[in-house]
Amino acid sequence: MSITLRMILALSVLMAVFWAATAYLTLNVFVDEIDEIVTENMRTSAEHLMPLVLKVLTGKSESGEAGSETAVQELPEFGNEVGQLAVGSGGYLAFEVRDGTGQVVLRSGDAANFGLPQAPKPGYTHWHDTLAFTLVDGSTGFALTVLEPSGHRSEAIGDATRALLWPLAYLVPLLALAILILSRFALAPIKRLSGEIADRGGSNLDSLEARGQPAELRPIVSAIDRLLERLRKAMDAERVFAANAAHEMRTPLAGALAQAQRLRAEIGVAKGADRVLEIEGALKRLADFSEKLLQLSRAEAGLGQRGERQNMTPVIDAVLREFRNRGAEPVIVDYQNQLGQELMVAMDADAFAICLRNLLENAVLHGAKGEAVRLTVGQDWTVRVSNDSAVVAPDLLATLKDRHVRGATGAEGSGLGLAIVDRIMLQSEGKLELHSPATGQEAGFEAVMVLP
Repeated sequence: MSITLRMILALSVLMAVFWAATAYLTLNVFVDEIDEIVTENMRTSAEHLMPLVLKVLTGKSESGEAGSETAVQELPEFGNEVGQLAVGSGGYLAFEVRDGTGQVVLRSGDAANFGLPQAPKPGYTHWHDTLAFTLVDGSTGFALTVLEPSGHRSEAIGDATRALLWPLAYLVPLLALAILILSRFALAPIKRLSGEIADRGGSNLDSLEARGQPAELRPIVSAIDRLLERLRKAMDAERVFAANAAHEMRTPLAGALAQAQRLRAEIGVAKGADRVLEIEGALKRLADFSEKLLQLSRAEAGLGQRGERQNMTPVIDAVLREFRNRGAEPVIVDYQNQLGQELMVAMDADAFAICLRNLLENAVLHGAKGEAVRLTVGQDWTVRVSNDSAVVAPDLLATLKDRHVRGATGAEGSGLGLAIVDRIMLQSEGKLELHSPATGQEAGFEAVMVLP
């Protein structure tokens, strides 16, 4: 899981948890305040409504005189209107008045739906989902009960809960997008450093640039630079050893090979000739291996780094003459130049010759015996070398550029040829491509130098 995705998940979950906790605390405070406001409003409404109820029911005016009999007969309707006006319920509060015997003598229009007990106690009373506040007049015995259904409060609390939680549906995606944008900006130095590290390899062990890096990355850059320095020293020592060893071995090997060939000529078919022939073959293999080591050390030292553009056609002709004249059995090379002009390449001529020689040797060693090796200079500035060998499995094909990796073959070889070509081509900003079967064929092996 990437750092960005981890940040998005972690911060989104944390924000949701913190928001939910804040919403929970806010709702608790809201519920407490709603309860306090409602209960205080019920008590205040009862205290304001009681004088009006007593005036209506007893028929007393503000001066204390009794009202007319007609006025008393209109009391229920008039009392209902006064009650609604005094409570200001609008459907949220209702009231009813009972006499000393518990009979309802006055109520608002919707109070009958509450079904209160016959004798509610003074003060606050909970009846099912209804909160009631009863105020009793001591002189007349009238009990005024103000009613409030808890459903209204539940609805208000539900609305508040939804108002607090709904923003999460928008904030979490917005937060994830913001984290994604900010993380890309914040992690840009890491990506740049990763690219610089990826550019380092056997042919590029330069130190990383520490300036401009964030403070958190500077220790990493310093540690990598120290590692690169140790690798540089180790690889330099390896190159020097390989080059010196290969160079020092050439003269003794050439002398031993000459002596073996002279001894074979002297004894002819006498006893021991087979052993001399085996010694000669072993010396030749050792000489070829020392030559490959020398080429590899030169490639590691940067032989393939780009140079001036020059014509490689004479180099191809020279390598072909060398192959056609080697050994008792000359190599058959089918050469085609589809470019129709000079092959101008920004590459060292010696490096190009080493690459071409190794590809041709590889094609001859592992191709069908007696079949021609094809060398084609393409119009797209590629050099293709192919043979008629068996098809190489894809998983093996992907590893043939590694050192000392060889296919399923009994032919002699060190497994360094393709590795040398690949290193030189990368240094020259070209590349080596391997195909099996060969392009346009049902079998065979093809190596393609994509020239810089």
